[in-house]
Amino acid sequence: MPPTEHLQTPGSPRNSVDPPGASLQGFRSILRSNAWQYLAVLFCIAFGITMILNTQMAGEGVWFWYTNAFRHGAKLYSDLHLAMQPLYILESDAWIRLFGIKCFVFEIPAAIHVVAYAIAIFLVLRESRWPDWQKAVVLASSFALCLFGHNYRLDDYHIVAEVLIFYSFATLLVIARTHSPRRQTQLAALLGLLSGLTITSRVTDGAALLLASFICLMFLVQTRRLILTAVFGLVAALTVLLIVHATGDTFAAYISSTLIKAAGSKGGTGSIFAAPLLLIRNDIGILLRAGKWLVVFILALIAFGAPLRLRWKLRVGLIALLQLALALAISAFMSHAWRLLIIHGAFIPELVLCAVAITYLLPFVVVARLARATRAPASTSWDRREVLVILPLAMWASASAASAGQPLTQYYAPVTLLLLLFPILQPLPRQAAWLNASFLSAMALVGLTALSSKVLNPYSWNDAATSPMFTHRVWYRHPVYGPLYIDRDDLAFNQSICASVGPSTELLGLPYPYANYFCAIPPWHGYVQTYFDTTPRATIQRLIAELNAAPPQWIVYQRQLHIMAGAEGLYNHGQPLAQRDLDTVIMQNIASHRWQLIQKRDYPDILNKDEYLPGDGWYLIRTRP
Repeated sequence: MPPTEHLQTPGSPRNSVDPPGASLQGFRSILRSNAWQYLAVLFCIAFGITMILNTQMAGEGVWFWYTNAFRHGAKLYSDLHLAMQPLYILESDAWIRLFGIKCFVFEIPAAIHVVAYAIAIFLVLRESRWPDWQKAVVLASSFALCLFGHNYRLDDYHIVAEVLIFYSFATLLVIARTHSPRRQTQLAALLGLLSGLTITSRVTDGAALLLASFICLMFLVQTRRLILTAVFGLVAALTVLLIVHATGDTFAAYISSTLIKAAGSKGGTGSIFAAPLLLIRNDIGILLRAGKWLVVFILALIAFGAPLRLRWKLRVGLIALLQLALALAISAFMSHAWRLLIIHGAFIPELVLCAVAITYLLPFVVVARLARATRAPASTSWDRREVLVILPLAMWASASAASAGQPLTQYYAPVTLLLLLFPILQPLPRQAAWLNASFLSAMALVGLTALSSKVLNPYSWNDAATSPMFTHRVWYRHPVYGPLYIDRDDLAFNQSICASVGPSTELLGLPYPYANYFCAIPPWHGYVQTYFDTTPRATIQRLIAELNAAPPQWIVYQRQLHIMAGAEGLYNHGQPLAQRDLDTVIMQNIASHRWQLIQKRDYPDILNKDEYLPGDGWYLIRTRP
């Protein structure tokens, strides 16, 4: 490790040890000093709950049925062959045991995730010395950016992993300014707990967080490094062991399903380890072809803001407002089509492409600054918190493993982690005034366009569009799950399925079990989901054998030839997936009239209609009278 006596200890916006109590006057002072941030947190919570209410449910029910099977004695890995981590299912199981299965009750944990997410970003920004209103802008915009992806939802394991990562980020920042040995040990244990929980929520994110946190600990603390990293690693390992033990499965079955077989469905371990390098190659290629407008726009904002501060000495808030006014003025001269693209957040992917390139570059910059500080301790200081740039890099490496090296994954928490470092580390302090203004105006634009995009399309999956918030939806009281707020067409389609199936208890939903959910029929033989990159080949082959031998009476098949072809290119080196063999079996049985096609429904609203292939849509199939 480099010598540490000349390395700068990061400053803190408040005392490292809080007073044991606070008077009413002190509480009011804290409330006033953070009033804008509290309002931003409340706004994030309100918007998140609105998004939960308007999330489409067609084609889902995965987590409900995994939880239901687990509650009735099925083992997640030995019996259901789950390729994903167990934490979200254990959370859902505990919640159902306490409060039941009504739909709105089942969605309450999603609202809790929203609250936790907003508070996590608030805690991260506590380490910044920026004024309250500026941090409020960054908080709300960061939250909106995390939600921007069109298939991002708040009742899913992704948000659980991201919340844990953001709390780990906040914990590392606190460690950086803590000198008490006892407090450091407690924080290291907390960091290990968060890493272990992340591993059991999303294994690639957890592994990346574990490695990044270990490296950061070695730089952020000046003494007792071996003890603190040992505590961190031990707590993380114990957390994973306890979570796996809670599933009732063996550790061998867990490893086999979630690591070995899951890696196979993503193209194998070789593809996973090569993905981070493939990510930056793909990112630069796309950026050079299609990411130039954002660079030009940001440079124009900076160029406009610099003289406003350097010559006319305007305040940061006024500069940011003038930059926003400039952006609105520019949009006024755009065509209607271009304005629609902006409202839908079309320039945010360009921001993501730029952020990926910067994330890969920054560690080299930090290493160079550290080496310079080590060689010339008298003239150079190095803020230890700069090592935190490795955290968004690790998260992008994790994302690349799940996306086959594609940068535009619809999950953009790594970008937010990078952006949040700006108000904390405050690079280029001599130019801080006008750079801060440009950063704020850019963040405000990101937040506004991300929010408008989610209002217009709160959730969609595989390019199937949904209606804007609170449109084309109706309230429906389900006999089992209580009130549902559901799309009219989805309601009519699923009611027709339930009417056709009648009292039958044999229903297989492919690849997702929403028809099972709506009709309250458990998935046939425990096949909860059979999606392309989350289901091992062995599971699909076993399903094909059972279908050939003795199929269920009813099958609801969502045929997605376009998406399947894309998954084969991304995850299977262009070779056919096992799901293509499954599709062949289904279509041959329909063509030979061994199975009867009762109903076919095309996708009602397609974002990219030209990309869909003939035959895509929902099939209701009866295999026998």
